[in-house]
Amino acid sequence: MADRYLKATGNWADNNTWSATDGGAAGASFPTSADNAYITANGNGLTLTVDVNLSACLSLVCSGATTATLAIPAAVSLLVGGSITFTAEMTVTGVNATSVIRMVGTGTLTTAGLSLGCGLYAPYGGGVTITLAGDTVVDYNFSTYTGTLTTNNYNITCGSFINATTGTTYNLGSSTITCTGSFALIATSVINAGTSTIKVGLDFNGQSKTYNNVELNGAACTISGSNTFNTLTFKADTTQTLTFTDGTTQTITTPVFTGSSGKVKTLVGSSTGGWTITKAGGGTVDADYLALSYSEATPGQTWYTANSTDTVGNSGWIFAWLAGNILGVTVATINKINGVSLATINKINGVSN
Repeated sequence: MADRYLKATGNWADNNTWSATDGGAAGASFPTSADNAYITANGNGLTLTVDVNLSACLSLVCSGATTATLAIPAAVSLLVGGSITFTAEMTVTGVNATSVIRMVGTGTLTTAGLSLGCGLYAPYGGGVTITLAGDTVVDYNFSTYTGTLTTNNYNITCGSFINATTGTTYNLGSSTITCTGSFALIATSVINAGTSTIKVGLDFNGQSKTYNNVELNGAACTISGSNTFNTLTFKADTTQTLTFTDGTTQTITTPVFTGSSGKVKTLVGSSTGGWTITKAGGGTVDADYLALSYSEATPGQTWYTANSTDTVGNSGWIFAWLAGNILGVTVATINKINGVSLATINKINGVSN
């Protein structure tokens, strides 16, 4: 094992780019999977280009508030076998989602507030555990391939969040994962949701797992798998079409399905086979401004939805306000506004509670 330090602007696989000591002479061999790669303040203003696909190092350590640039071309992956530490002052660039950093060994990811302008696989490999040491922003996809991802209660912002090919174990704690694209697991994924929140801009392929809070924020979203949610929220201030895969059941403790005039939520099946939505934990649901097709709402006398359209093939919905709810304002709220409790009104009228 050796240490290699960025010395000059150049390609990863060029000996003239590297030094054996920090600030030393160029000409050391370039890093391999057995070597640590360092980018320090002596690399300020330099650009390191990963010119060969599957270039590798053991750990990648950036320090000294370095302003260097790490550039990853299209269809190129940089393999890191240990921890990665970036600085907030540096730049990481990619061309598209095929410009990727893969964390192929157990380690910690520290981005220091830097937005990674490439894709990321963390972890990538069986037995690999990646732990976040801060909030992580990835311009393209945050992907995993087997192994374990522990978010350590830090937040992730990315394009799509994807479990590729082989199942990963996710320990999400209290993290928020915000995807401008899709969220997609596979059947062998294991998700320990904790008190996390997942915000999705496109499709949600939950693979019949159990989640804490999920927000569907896109104009169009397909929900796959028979999933279980603590809270499932549709974005309130936009028109949405939400497509549920036929034959699936969504089980929700707290549904937040509220549209408004001109901002209708259209809930449809993928075809005409039908899909089911189930309220868990007792109580009733007071939805608003929905357009429904080929759905079954259970249990009975639970799902109320006013200002809504029974388009075709629905059962179990009550297309009216929840009893005691007038124009979306409960009697208790009206009484509170007027400073009069229901118990007081009953007492005045000689009615026992």
